[in-house]
Amino acid sequence: MVAPDRSGGILKKQEAKHWASMLADKSHIEAESVPAGWRTTDEIAREMNRSISHVRRKLNQLAESGLVEVRKFRIRTGERAYPVDHFKDING
Repeated sequence: MVAPDRSGGILKKQEAKHWASMLADKSHIEAESVPAGWRTTDEIAREMNRSISHVRRKLNQLAESGLVEVRKFRIRTGERAYPVDHFKDING
């Protein structure tokens, strides 16, 4: 079995297995440590007893206005670590 590569050539079966193995290993990248003061949309919604979609919409509006800072941190969600938006109030 051969798989096409992006340059128009063909990867040999052994090379394709090697790439698949390397990519599979990257799925286990560790989660980052999230500094104090940064919260996910889910956390904020839970604390406010509001829906996630409502809180996300409001947080995006606040971010566009420059009232909250947004940064992605890689956190564990289930079996893997994914980059997730975190929000921080710029006023403290």
